[in-house]
Amino acid sequence: MGKQFDDVSCTYGAPMGRRNAPDLDTTRGTVHLFKVKLDSGGYDDGGAYWGIGAPLYCARDRDGDIQTIRAPSREEAAFLLNIPAPSLRSPFDWRRKVAQWREAGTFDSDALDHYEQHCMIVESEPRGLRVSIVHVDTCLPDYFRGDSRPWLCIPAYRQSFASVRRALEDEVRQGAIGGHDDYARLLQGDMVRPEEEKLADELTRKVYAAIRRDIRPAKKGDRLVFRDIEPHEDGADCVMAYFVILVEGGPYSS
Repeated sequence: MGKQFDDVSCTYGAPMGRRNAPDLDTTRGTVHLFKVKLDSGGYDDGGAYWGIGAPLYCARDRDGDIQTIRAPSREEAAFLLNIPAPSLRSPFDWRRKVAQWREAGTFDSDALDHYEQHCMIVESEPRGLRVSIVHVDTCLPDYFRGDSRPWLCIPAYRQSFASVRRALEDEVRQGAIGGHDDYARLLQGDMVRPEEEKLADELTRKVYAAIRRDIRPAKKGDRLVFRDIEPHEDGADCVMAYFVILVEGGPYSS
C-alpha cells in the first residue's frame, strides 16, 4: 500500500500537523477521504506530528489540496468538513446518515439542512451539461472587447485564488453576468421562460462548481494571483480580470 503523505522536512523538528487548504474542489466523485494512519507516537507516514486522540481523517482533492479533522467516523468527518457525500470517490448513503443524525440529535438541524441541500446539488449535477470557466484578459474596462458568451469581471490585484473564487461566486449570485447569448440570459435571471427554469438552476450550479474546480494555480502550492497589480487608489482606473463561462452539451450549444 502506498504512502498517505509526502515526507516533511524535520531539520528543525517535526511540524505540528499539516496545513489545511482554505477550501477544496468538491466536484462529484473526486475527493479522497481517508483515515490517517498514525504510529504509536502520533506521527503520520510522512513525519508530521499529530499527537494521540480521536481518529484523524484527511480529505484530498484532485489538486492535492487537503483538509484534516478529528472525528468519530468517516461520515462525520465529511459532514464537519462540509464535503458532500456525492463528491467522494467512495460515497456513503448520505440520506440514511442525515436521517440518523437528525433522530439522534448529533448535529444542529440547520447545519443538517445545509449539508443535505449541498449533497442534493452535487448529486443532481446534469451529466450532459459541461461548464468550465477561463481567464481571458486582465485590462482596463475600456480595453475589454466583450464576448457574446457569459462572462464575469472582478477587480484585479494581488490576492489569493480563494479570494478570486469568492468574488466570482458573488458576481454570479448577484446576476452580474455579461454576454448576450442564451446561457448569459439564463444566468442573468431576469428573462428566464418557465420551461427554462430547471435548466437555469442546473446551469447556475454548474457555474459554481466550475469556479471551485477551474480557478486554481497552474503551479501546485502557488496561492497568489495577479501578483504584480497593486490595489487601485480612490479615483484611479481599476484594472479588471475577465473570465468567460464555456457551456457545452446543452440545448443552446452550437
